[in-house]
Amino acid sequence: MKQARKEYAEAPNIYRELALKEPGTYLPCLPMTLNNLEFLDSAQNRLGEARKEAEEALKIYRELAEKEPETYLPYVAATLNNLGILDRAQNRPEEARKAFEEALRIYGAFAKQDPDQFSPLLERLKMLLKHLPKFWRPGSFYFSLTKHPHSGNLRLDRTASWNGFAACTSG
Repeated sequence: MKQARKEYAEAPNIYRELALKEPGTYLPCLPMTLNNLEFLDSAQNRLGEARKEAEEALKIYRELAEKEPETYLPYVAATLNNLGILDRAQNRPEEARKAFEEALRIYGAFAKQDPDQFSPLLERLKMLLKHLPKFWRPGSFYFSLTKHPHSGNLRLDRTASWNGFAACTSG
């Protein structure tokens, strides 16, 4: 995992440089790589680093959503969900609640347009908010390392995370 973290940590710097030259192409890739690094840091219990990465990703996604809300608001919601998970893991239940509630509002608006994709996310967030005091402790069902069923790779299992991130391509 050390090597993976080193490589993931290099990616945001590369995308920052590329985004300065071609923001339309590369800026959307930066928060995606930050979220990947955040997942890895969370899995390694580097919650402070994970928080910084998630907060930077959220800032960029919010900026992108101002120009293209239909494209980037779901990413804002997903990143808010990630921050809510971190907040709960760091025993910050009120911050977690605020992040989850904002994500819930965003997903709620999108669920009206595309219920098949967004209603399940909406329902999971409602359940998480209802049971916030009981869940979201490191090592719990919702915050644990698992092996991917097909590849066998380790991954951070976050049941409420939005797994609809698109691949980042240039061109």
